[in-house]
Amino acid sequence: MTRRALLLGSATYGLRGVENDIDLMRDVLTAGGFDRITTCTGKDATYHGMSEALERLCRDARHGDAVVVYYSGHGALTDGLQYLLPVDVEDSTADDFRGLLGAELTELFRRLTEDVRNTTCVLDCCHAGALVRGPGRLRLKSRSLPALPMAAAHERASRTGGTGRELVPHLVRLTASQRGGSAYEAPVAEGRTQGLFTDALAALLRDPRTGGLPWTVLLRRVRDRVKQTSDQWPDAGGAAGRLPFSLDVPRQPELLPLERVRGRFRVPGGEVLGLGAGDVLSVVFPDDTPYEEAAEDRTLTVRGEVRGLDGADALVDLEPEPAGLRTAQLPPGAYAVPVRLHDRRRVHLDAALPRAYAAALRERVGSCPRLALADSADDAFATVLPDARGGVEVRLWDRLPARTPLPATPEAVPNLTELLETLARGERLRALGDPADGQRLETPVDVRAERLPGTGGGWEPLAPRGATLHPGDRYRLTVTHHGDQVLYAWIVAVGLSGRTELVTNDQPSGVRLRARGAVHLEPVRVFWPEDVPREGPRPETVHLLVGNRPVDLTPLVSRGARERARRRADHPLRHLLDELWDGVGERRRDQEAQRDRELHYRVLSLHALMRPQAPA
Repeated sequence: MTRRALLLGSATYGLRGVENDIDLMRDVLTAGGFDRITTCTGKDATYHGMSEALERLCRDARHGDAVVVYYSGHGALTDGLQYLLPVDVEDSTADDFRGLLGAELTELFRRLTEDVRNTTCVLDCCHAGALVRGPGRLRLKSRSLPALPMAAAHERASRTGGTGRELVPHLVRLTASQRGGSAYEAPVAEGRTQGLFTDALAALLRDPRTGGLPWTVLLRRVRDRVKQTSDQWPDAGGAAGRLPFSLDVPRQPELLPLERVRGRFRVPGGEVLGLGAGDVLSVVFPDDTPYEEAAEDRTLTVRGEVRGLDGADALVDLEPEPAGLRTAQLPPGAYAVPVRLHDRRRVHLDAALPRAYAAALRERVGSCPRLALADSADDAFATVLPDARGGVEVRLWDRLPARTPLPATPEAVPNLTELLETLARGERLRALGDPADGQRLETPVDVRAERLPGTGGGWEPLAPRGATLHPGDRYRLTVTHHGDQVLYAWIVAVGLSGRTELVTNDQPSGVRLRARGAVHLEPVRVFWPEDVPREGPRPETVHLLVGNRPVDLTPLVSRGARERARRRADHPLRHLLDELWDGVGERRRDQEAQRDRELHYRVLSLHALMRPQAPA
């Protein structure tokens, strides 16, 4: 396997840290075993120079390689098109646009990942209405150039194919900011100017203590570091459950985000994540924690208990609270792990199970925060019983088998409890609805659901309850926001397999909804998973959550769901720069207003039945 990297750096419009970003990423990737590193910077970082470097990488990469594409520079928006700014962007003419379009990047990554699935894209840039300075000595990494001739750009974008095709379902996407967000560079150690995102990401990749952590966890720590000095919000999308520069998806406990606001610890969106009063958590302050009580590995674990809700955020009391915690900021990477939750789903173990297997399973279920044992099948949401071929199977409350049979050996018990936890999470989320008045978002929002039959025809309305879907059908949602505040939206799907998927995983902290606007969310094709017996019908549930602030909802995702998402032919991974389209002035005002805001939300749901066979 060859480990290849292409580092693109375009220092335009006053940026001073681009070359430093490139040098830092080259050092980090070299230490990580990348032996084919190509750079395109300085006078070579023209539109044609960057395009040719990307095409060359696409030609040279082979199946089994690990590939990284990194960019440091400005992002921009003009006439609705997102693009990167090569050094010759101002040489654009009416017939020759020199910006590197997001649609072009998307198409290239689509071709690349058809064979090279271990591909990571890192973008340290943002978009804003103008080049402005942030607080202190921060410099905003964005630029808008309304004077450029855009006719050639629109024509080239139309040739690229737009967003209607399958969009890079294997790609790991690491971005310096949310959609509409800001990214900054600033002087760091020894006065060297560096992108804040690149600096934090490189520090964690170099740290041996972060080995074995997937991108989702690393990016949460990057976000915590960056937020200590700016309003920047880095994010991870696509197949980000993998280990860095790998196809491996590790087993991880359920890690919940942690904040400290007005002196109180809270899990943002805790009610959506299944927390309630009395739940017990294990709160971890990792790595560079300053507390006297920290262990030799520089971590500190404290018991936490949920005392109530602030909006939809779970308030957590620590017992005891670390003596060294005197400010509102947390050490980067602090998180909570569920220990015992109030909403546990009951599992019945059939008396005919092999004795050793049943004993191991009983002990394992007892330690799962979301599971409990039931005395009978009538009281259980799932029953574990022997299979006719010597394995074990799980049957749900509707008496349908959840998956194909699993081995009946004690060594296979962790796989079975993982399945049970997945099903328990799915059952809880199927019942998710509008919250009580104290957590409800009182803003008028409408959603329109439509279905496109796989057998042909046009789009037709989908009823909120009782609709029928078949393999190959597509559904799409259109959200209309009638209020005056900026909102955020997520699509959470609980499939017929019980797996939970964050459909908007390209923007896990929420798709930004502008005031009094509509957002059309890309179509999603439904399918029947290979490991689910073709007995049905089975429920397929889609929730649209709309909230008043960004919250990272990746803890809702079933393990491996992102990898399985590649089978959705139109999975809604939007343009690589889609999160960079908004004006920074409105964005920064919004961030200041919501910095200490508790989450309030609404849920608009589609409950359908999926039948195994498509109609003739």
